[in-house]
Amino acid sequence: MFQKKRKLVIATLLLLTLVCGIAVSVSADYTQDANGHLYGGEWDFTPSNLYWWSSPSVASYGYADSVADAISGWNSVPYPSPIINSASSESTANLKYYIDEYVLPAGTAGIVDFWHVYGSTVENVSTQVPGTDQRYDIATITIDHARASGAAGFGPDFRSHLLGHETGHGLGLNHFYNPTAHTGSHWMNNCGTTGCITSPSSTDSAHLQAKFDPVLP
Repeated sequence: MFQKKRKLVIATLLLLTLVCGIAVSVSADYTQDANGHLYGGEWDFTPSNLYWWSSPSVASYGYADSVADAISGWNSVPYPSPIINSASSESTANLKYYIDEYVLPAGTAGIVDFWHVYGSTVENVSTQVPGTDQRYDIATITIDHARASGAAGFGPDFRSHLLGHETGHGLGLNHFYNPTAHTGSHWMNNCGTTGCITSPSSTDSAHLQAKFDPVLP
């Protein structure tokens, strides 16, 4: 099980300073909707701990290290953020990883589906962008290896960025190129245009904290 130091004092998301008697506000865009940097949907439980599982296809296609980078990267974000643990089985996981080929449209290397569990019924509530008031228990992350391997720059860093990016979606983060855009290399930007990285940027981390701060104890 991954362990993470919990801080009693967390960074304030809205910094207010006084400069020459004038209040100056400095903040990131934490709007929670389809066009913001955070999804509007929420986990249908208190997500202090989440559990991940990967299909055998992940290892057979060579993405095991990339999934590990994604998990360790997001686990490095200080509280308020979830602790992502390894699940004992597919049925107990909240984040599930699959690799396939030619299942996504051209130009799309990965996608996330969100699912709500009602007793023995599992219902798809959203593909990619869960809206406000949509609740879910599972996020499935599907990587299309045929699409990914055909992209410029495909390699270990590309794969780690891709898995970090799609896991970020699974955790409730949207694209950083949505207004107001964050330029530069971030997991929640596409590495094909901004450069691939193998761990989340400070901006990625701040957005994850903003997403989970209202719902964690």
